[in-house]
Amino acid sequence: MARSEAEPYIINLKARSVPDTIGNKARNLRALMRKEVRVPQTYVIRWEAYDRYARDDVAVVEIVQEEVKHLLEPNKSYAVRSSASIEDTQERSFAGQFKTVLDARSAQSILQAVWSIWATANSPGVQAYLEKLPAQDHKLHMAVIIQEMVEPLVSGVAFSRNPLTGEDQVIVEAVKGAGTALVQDGVTPLHWISQRGNWVTRPQEATVDEALIRIVVAETQRIAGVFKVDVDLEWVYNGQDLYWVQMRKITSDKTLTIYSNRIAKEVLPGMIKPLVWSVNVPLINSVWVRVLTELVGKNDLQIDDLAKSFYYRC
Repeated sequence: MARSEAEPYIINLKARSVPDTIGNKARNLRALMRKEVRVPQTYVIRWEAYDRYARDDVAVVEIVQEEVKHLLEPNKSYAVRSSASIEDTQERSFAGQFKTVLDARSAQSILQAVWSIWATANSPGVQAYLEKLPAQDHKLHMAVIIQEMVEPLVSGVAFSRNPLTGEDQVIVEAVKGAGTALVQDGVTPLHWISQRGNWVTRPQEATVDEALIRIVVAETQRIAGVFKVDVDLEWVYNGQDLYWVQMRKITSDKTLTIYSNRIAKEVLPGMIKPLVWSVNVPLINSVWVRVLTELVGKNDLQIDDLAKSFYYRC
């Protein structure tokens, strides 16, 4: 079917209505905008363009190129990111699987970024990732986000709940400058943990104003409260305003056999020393294995599977 001029491939995420083919990452950004959370100006290339390109219909390249030239401002720079159909869900994030291009300053550089993101959809790593998913999720559609760059004085991530222990804590990590220093360059970030308004962990010598981090904590809690779900957020501060550039639900593995001190301290008195641990596991757990065997019959329970160690202190 011929494409109508009334249906451009590139849409403004602030439009009154948007199609379903913008991907989860873009959908999450739109949800933030609708709740009056500050998000940079954002456009999305609908995944129909990728689907057409994947069918070797190269005519779509020229169409997207013309739309980029007419829609985006040449004096601004843009971040170009993936927004795949099965990306950034609560069960799987695809974190780090798709390419991100920052500071694209011309129509040609934006287009090159788009092609490179489309290419990563078929990379061996992504295909291996897809093979581990249920069969109905093997089909991937790739929308692309084009977002105005915020000049980054400080960048970071925030979690509305501790993703490792499940505790009701807000975790914030921050670096000076662009967030690529945190997620790509391996720079050790400044690290804060807030619990019920108090700092559980904070840097001894912070190069970032703690007042900003308190704002990040408060806004993270507000966003989680608005959507009634725990969230993983990315943010940028330009020295004047705080912007939110990504939101996803905190992914979790329901089969993860890790226990934290938030559970253990409710039933165990104080810190378990290594020697106590080495005695208690075979002594107590062997009794449980015998009891359970009497109750349910022969089984393959192992004493080491009935207890898990955790970090009491870091």
